[in-house]
Amino acid sequence: MRVVSERSEAEIRTHEVEAKVRVTLRRLAANIMRAARGSGSSAELGAQMVACIEAMEAYRDVVGTWVPSWDLNQMLDADAADAEGRTFKPSAEDQARWDEDGSTDRALAERDIRNACLQMTASMLLNQSPQKARGEHDLYEGVRRLEASRECSRAYYQAKYTTTPRAQKKPKPQ
Repeated sequence: MRVVSERSEAEIRTHEVEAKVRVTLRRLAANIMRAARGSGSSAELGAQMVACIEAMEAYRDVVGTWVPSWDLNQMLDADAADAEGRTFKPSAEDQARWDEDGSTDRALAERDIRNACLQMTASMLLNQSPQKARGEHDLYEGVRRLEASRECSRAYYQAKYTTTPRAQKKPKPQ
């Protein structure tokens, strides 16, 4: 039996080494972040770094260049990584409802808070006060937006589910 593919051997090999870089890079980045917060496995960092370098070298050997920075940025995009595992595609009605009830704003505020925390942590590790101050500003702005989205959601659902007072029935004439 022979397997036939529309993709060439080079494309298949490129996809394989790119996937290996993605996995090793994400594991390393996640462990570094966890170690920075006190819960990672710092003993594994060296082996993870070596595995990541070996994956990048394998990519270079197959493709002929190092992994482009754009691709590395995409591999480290937490939102993109989170979306990779989802099969649910929201409808236009779902998206419109989320925009109206504050869910979209909440998700964006949470993303901004995550990014601000990462900025602050990185800046603290490198003793970069201006960058840390910017991260703090972004954090507080994200919290303000999160609170506003919660208020929007509360108002939306309160208006949607609050029952209007029923009209009193007129008594039957006797």
